[in-house]
Amino acid sequence: MKKCRFLVFAAMVMMLCAVVFACGTNAEERLARAAFRDEPYFSEEVCAEDSYMLSLDFAEYEEYISEATVYRPDFSTEGTELWCIRASRDAGEAAAFLCSVYERPPCDPAEVAVFLACGDMVIFFKGSGETAEAIKREASALFGKFTEYFI
Repeated sequence: MKKCRFLVFAAMVMMLCAVVFACGTNAEERLARAAFRDEPYFSEEVCAEDSYMLSLDFAEYEEYISEATVYRPDFSTEGTELWCIRASRDAGEAAAFLCSVYERPPCDPAEVAVFLACGDMVIFFKGSGETAEAIKREASALFGKFTEYFI
């Protein structure tokens, strides 16, 4: 009887862990699908050693970011890119800082570039204005309200 209770308890804990860990990934995947509209894309984890990919140095990454993933389409003429960042502290503070240090490339074909602070996440998107609106709708559905920082 005790063994059966333990197995049921262990199964419930495993299911709860699966739900908790899947929520963040699910949110990022939903944002990526909104950004790339069924076009093939790839993702790349960005660690502190690769902080230059986010226009940051190592110390800035360590201060503001706990984890980051960059999503890009396989091919883009719009300069489309999506960053999903888990802030190590306040997401609004991290988004404001990232917005202040981000430098758009001189020949960037992206129509808009925007940072969103939602919950513990910072979302950066650059690409078409229409797609930016789709990202904002998806972020609103996932996180409720968000703060927007335009570049």
